Amino acid sequence: MTNIASTSSSPINGGTAISRTTVRIPTPSRDELEAWLYLPEGDGPHPVVVMAHGIGAIKAGGLAPFAERFCREGFAAIVFDYRQWGGSTGQPREELSFPRQLEDYSTVIGWACVGFPARLCDWPSSTR
Repeated sequence: MTNIASTSSSPINGGTAISRTTVRIPTPSRDELEAWLYLPEGDGPHPVVVMAHGIGAIKAGGLAPFAERFCREGFAAIVFDYRQWGGSTGQPREELSFPRQLEDYSTVIGWACVGFPARLCDWPSSTR
């Protein structure tokens, strides 16, 4: 089950507002991944892009403008924090684990496939 935590809306460059909902996606380890869900206007199904940073960065570290752009172009976007990072749960905090990050990506992609039966792609990002 997914818990919906909050909804916000932000205007983009004086244009229409983009709706963003905070959701919590359960993991097999019983932790929860915090994600921002961006839904475009109009009836679906919409293709969806799953997005996360790499190497310990969190979703608030600059992914929103990309997700908003995808949303304006008709894509749903899911931007998430890995377990133990940002708004997601899990202990110990801020411990980097590539295997866990891959599991978390798989969890979010699986969640997206159930909720968005159209096309799906991932858009990993990494800071250098």
